[in-house]
Amino acid sequence: MSLQLADIKRFAHTAQISVSDEEAQGLLGDLEATLVYIDQVNKAVLPDEEYFVPRDYNAVREDVVTVQSGEYTDRMLAQAVGAQDGYVKVKKIM
Repeated sequence: MSLQLADIKRFAHTAQISVSDEEAQGLLGDLEATLVYIDQVNKAVLPDEEYFVPRDYNAVREDVVTVQSGEYTDRMLAQAVGAQDGYVKVKKIM
């Protein structure tokens, strides 16, 4: 999808916000980069293996422990992109 400056102006008008030509130009670049990223995510190939998801939590049930601590830890860590010392490893964001 190729966006034009007029598209940004139309989005701004629909959202009832005022956008200068300079702001619209910046938003155009940001939105195009976002759409490229979304396209990459949509094209990602996922493995055929089934992922483990723990049982759903029922907010209206009594607060009673029904599983043993660590019962699912190994299975969940095995599916994480990265793990270290028993924790899921994530990228530092700050």
